[in-house]
Amino acid sequence: MEELQMLDAVERYIRGQMNSQEKEYFEQLRKSNPEVDQLVVAHTMFLNQLNKYGEQKNFKAVLNEVHHDLVEAGEIKHRNGGRARPRVEQHAIHRRPTEERNRWRAWARVDRYRPSA
Repeated sequence: MEELQMLDAVERYIRGQMNSQEKEYFEQLRKSNPEVDQLVVAHTMFLNQLNKYGEQKNFKAVLNEVHHDLVEAGEIKHRNGGRARPRVEQHAIHRRPTEERNRWRAWARVDRYRPSA
């Protein structure tokens, strides 16, 4: 149970959720205990990697939605006879608001990539 409490304290420290007394005590603990300091460093790296992975997943989901919308609108053709592949199950957290999809759609306009005649 002590490990869970320490991880909770580390997360609160990293996220800036400690009051000034707790933060001061925790920083002294980090200076005096190299294991705690290493735990903070390792957990910070872990959280950063986790956030980066989530951003990549969300970005891929947005790209898939834009691609699907462009295929459905007939602006691009899909390799398998002009039909888009069925969507992979996406959780609600990966769904993007229409404004963001429209922004990506405007950026990825097919006309940008067509050779001029």
